[in-house]
Amino acid sequence: DVIDDLTAGLRAASTLPGPRLVIVSLTLQTLVRGLLTVLVVLAAIELLGLGEPGVGTLNAAMGLGGLLGAVLAIGLAGREKLGPAFAVALAGWGAPIAAMGLFPLPVVAILAMAAIGAANAVLDVSGFTLAQRTAPNAARVSLMGLIDGAANLGPAVGAAIAPILADSLGIRGALTVTGLILPVAALA
Repeated sequence: DVIDDLTAGLRAASTLPGPRLVIVSLTLQTLVRGLLTVLVVLAAIELLGLGEPGVGTLNAAMGLGGLLGAVLAIGLAGREKLGPAFAVALAGWGAPIAAMGLFPLPVVAILAMAAIGAANAVLDVSGFTLAQRTAPNAARVSLMGLIDGAANLGPAVGAAIAPILADSLGIRGALTVTGLILPVAALA
């Protein structure tokens, strides 16, 4: 039945605590990614005074950090315990966003975006590996489908919420609140 197939991931996640924690964390990360996509534009242009080229500079810094993070992520290969790396990477994805709100300086923003890029690589490798390691074979396909669905829905929701958050809290407040979501989730 089609409905059973479409809801298999949700059913599996509701009964499997390990994959559920990873899926919730990755879903929150994609929500924060959507928020950041909008907030980085506002921050570059309005908060940091970098103008439109500053948006590219900040995104390039994130890409550079991703290259550095890929080297770190390679070091995770074969590790038995990925939970600590996952939690640190989750917090490392969010905390730099809060730093941009608390210390609105171009150099802080560039370093923060590089840190986010590095954390992203480690988060992806550790998170996807944990999701697969903690799920029984019969549930893996449906759980990975659920993760993929969240990876597409989260950024859209975050991008829709970001202007409301920026209007109500200001850019600095929106960055700070957005940046605290993942470190709080990492503590859970």
